[in-house]
Amino acid sequence: MVRVTRGRLPAEDFNHTLRIIVDYSKLNLKDNPFMATPGNGNQVWCGMVELKHQLEQRIETSLKTSPSALIINWGHYGSGKTHAARFFTDEANLNALANKANAVTAPLAFYVSFPRVDRGAASNLTSMILGKFGMSGLSDMIQKTKAGMDQVDTELFPKLLNQFCQDSELQKIFSRLVDANQQYVDALGRILFSNASAGDLKELQLSRKPDSLSDQCRIVTTVFNLLTFRSELIPPRYSTIFLWIDEFEDIGSLAAREQDALAAYLRNLLDWSPRFLTILLNFTLSPIQQVKDLSIYLGNAVSSRIRQRIEFSEPNSAQIKDYIQDMLGETGVRISTNVAAESPYHPFDSQAIDLIAGSVDPRTPRTINDVCTYFLDLAAGTDGQNEINAQFVKDHAAELGIEIKG
Repeated sequence: MVRVTRGRLPAEDFNHTLRIIVDYSKLNLKDNPFMATPGNGNQVWCGMVELKHQLEQRIETSLKTSPSALIINWGHYGSGKTHAARFFTDEANLNALANKANAVTAPLAFYVSFPRVDRGAASNLTSMILGKFGMSGLSDMIQKTKAGMDQVDTELFPKLLNQFCQDSELQKIFSRLVDANQQYVDALGRILFSNASAGDLKELQLSRKPDSLSDQCRIVTTVFNLLTFRSELIPPRYSTIFLWIDEFEDIGSLAAREQDALAAYLRNLLDWSPRFLTILLNFTLSPIQQVKDLSIYLGNAVSSRIRQRIEFSEPNSAQIKDYIQDMLGETGVRISTNVAAESPYHPFDSQAIDLIAGSVDPRTPRTINDVCTYFLDLAAGTDGQNEINAQFVKDHAAELGIEIKG
């Protein structure tokens, strides 16, 4: 039977829940590679070669050219959009593409989920972006950016602040960010995250809170523009910035006023950072939606800025088999790699894989993961079941709601 260990996760683990660990060793596996939810560890791409190539081309285009761009990644639930976002915002994976594209410096990538509403979706998005830096990190980056500019022209940084901020109060905030006095950091954090008190305003010598959507967008785009600024004598701190927003279909749950505000915020991000910014929106279609329905939420002003729509389509049977083979072979879960020479799908045999690839519905990575996990867990918990063959799949498919074809 399945051997289980129950206990609290370590305190350092973010998920303080009971865990169940299945022993897959008799199947020659250290663990189950078919995790349905993308993790935060090393990101591996499996199967879906054409989709990966299309995404790589888009990213390389952004690395080689300057105009900012809006990209829509669309597909049905479980089609791999979240994994793609995590994979291509992984520093090592993105830097590999940057090297291939001969980018002058490394790019900077953000992965954020759709901003849930408490004080407004656009305000939450601002907090998510700035939160990726942290106040100390943001201050350090801006200081180093200014230092590089000062070596060439001490007047350049204030000139750029005036150009990018378009507001004297916002310029003061960035001037405080580069001030050597660290006492400002906490107060600046409250200012930028909309928790400022009257005392904070007095300490920073600000006459008002920068809490309008225009202010917040100006702050974010000023950061982006400073970090990607370049000249003949000054290399950029980052060659390109990628902002990847997942679960953007949730814009449909917002009130019309919030939808309009978020759409205007995205438009301003692109208009006020007209170079070296690529925004990618993951959009999951409901059964009755089409990708053109996103225009209803974004409006014409933002929709006209879309440069590419990338479909996460359902894989065919051959592509499903490639995906399963890669998941078993490329994720480092096999105890011994010798079995791969006998069967690349082990512990599944080829006939079992043919049945799964021809029967899984819907044909998405998430469903494939669920089906393979089910059979792995079932085999691991069944005495004497050291592989998953076609008969085992046929005997238990109905329990999973799979109609075997063939």
